[in-house]
Amino acid sequence: MLRLLTLLLFSLFTHSSTAATILIVGDSLSAAYGLRMEDGWVALLQKAHPEHHWVNASISGDTTQDGLGRLAEQLTLHEPDLLIIELGANDGLRGLPVNLVSENLQQMINQGKSLDARILLLGIQIPSNYGPRYTQKFANLYVELADKNRIGLVPF
Repeated sequence: MLRLLTLLLFSLFTHSSTAATILIVGDSLSAAYGLRMEDGWVALLQKAHPEHHWVNASISGDTTQDGLGRLAEQLTLHEPDLLIIELGANDGLRGLPVNLVSENLQQMINQGKSLDARILLLGIQIPSNYGPRYTQKFANLYVELADKNRIGLVPF
């Protein structure tokens, strides 16, 4: 995943001579839950690309509703050039309706775009024990949102 994110960052900011502000809004996967903070993927990317200003606003346990509820403040506070959204795992593990997860993510994308931030969506997969129908619908929502909004997507 780090290689893919590095390539995406390179492609997004190679034509810019200024440092970018990158805001990450996520859950435990981005908050380095169970790891030392310096071993999480955000810290590793920050170490690899110190020319950018990294803001990790991820909170373990967050759902898309939680992220949506605090995104406006984070966008105003940091005015990011790039918004990375890594949310949905906790929604899926709770069996929340896929359309609700999609709506929350869409609103987050809309908020980021309203400030002219580039958006990168990180896809989430949930365990197959939730049934093939729910699992597939859940995985597809990230692809659909990325296509619909013409934003970057990093598959899970």
